[in-house]
Amino acid sequence: MVQTTIQRKILIHETKKIDEIREGFYKLLYVPDARLKPLIIEQYLNYLETIFSFGVFIFKIFIAYSDNEVCGLVTSQLHPTYTSYSRKCGTFGWLLGEDFEVIRMLLEKCESFLKDHKVRKIRGNINFPKHLGGIGFQTMGFEEPMLYGIASDNPQSENQKYLKALGYIPEAEYTCVHVIDSAWKQGHKRLDSEIKIRYLTLSEILKRKEEILDIARNSFRVLLPDSSGGDTGFNEIIDIYRQIPKSFYSLSRKVDPYNYSERPEYRDAWDNCDLGKIIPFAPCAIDKKLDKIVGIILAIPNLYQIWLGEPITQANVDTAMVHKEYVRKGIFSNLNNIGQITIDFYGVNYMEGTTIWSNNEKAIAAIFPHSIAIRKHLVYQKRLK
Repeated sequence: MVQTTIQRKILIHETKKIDEIREGFYKLLYVPDARLKPLIIEQYLNYLETIFSFGVFIFKIFIAYSDNEVCGLVTSQLHPTYTSYSRKCGTFGWLLGEDFEVIRMLLEKCESFLKDHKVRKIRGNINFPKHLGGIGFQTMGFEEPMLYGIASDNPQSENQKYLKALGYIPEAEYTCVHVIDSAWKQGHKRLDSEIKIRYLTLSEILKRKEEILDIARNSFRVLLPDSSGGDTGFNEIIDIYRQIPKSFYSLSRKVDPYNYSERPEYRDAWDNCDLGKIIPFAPCAIDKKLDKIVGIILAIPNLYQIWLGEPITQANVDTAMVHKEYVRKGIFSNLNNIGQITIDFYGVNYMEGTTIWSNNEKAIAAIFPHSIAIRKHLVYQKRLK
């Protein structure tokens, strides 16, 4: 008896057809909370329609078929503001495939596309838009509830094994931590006398956009392995703030802030704002003399809760920045302390610090003693010949 093996035929092509992409995502995308799957997909398709309409950067989607059935999908791009260690770098993202052969063929398409554009390094998963898809492949914390801006992977997926077999190496590890200390000891020191803490409305944050971007350019003292740069991240955060429902602010009207802290710097911040109109996720430090923002924490509410019609009780600290000329003035710890107190006025009782690069020693030293690591992600990289 002679046994024969029938090798299936896999066909891959580039597509811009929204309905075709929708079909692929509905079939292949893993979402731990099934209620959120259609919401995430439709949000992503809206993003794609904008990209396709305006052609803002070099972008491809490849989709794989076997026997006329979708079996894989991947995106690849040269995002204009994305860099790795301050250098231009290509990426792949939203990597979905049924087996090794599909993954291999999809990544070959990405690699060929990037080499055609003279790019010799590729990293992934980088799931643009970052605040929807997150970055990296999850290695820890699969049992944790979903948090907007953080990648969620199927714990049964073998994609990381496939990547290693294809010459990709795990190059950067990121950790998410549950912030368990409501007050950091460094924050008990009096804030430098030249600094004041303020909360701003959304329109005020937009007016000070250039000040905030200037902090981003002058705060990170290490070359980051994955950085969006430019105003991409800022614009995404503003869009998130716009989605906060008016009902969110109702709890704050029943609060007396003075019951929460006697710190004069904090009371001054609360006295100089309307708690019913500010963005409580973004405390900032301002140089009194220059009236210029020199430090800011940009946290975001867990949009998934909003999408499901639930109260906002969770937040993700996306970015914390202090201008390099203003370090050691108690800014970071005081912004953290007043930030945690203030969001409690609105019913937010869970704070997670996210995508902290394991090699960023200053961030690790500042944040980890007050936190518990609950999720980890790896970004893989390959040099292209």
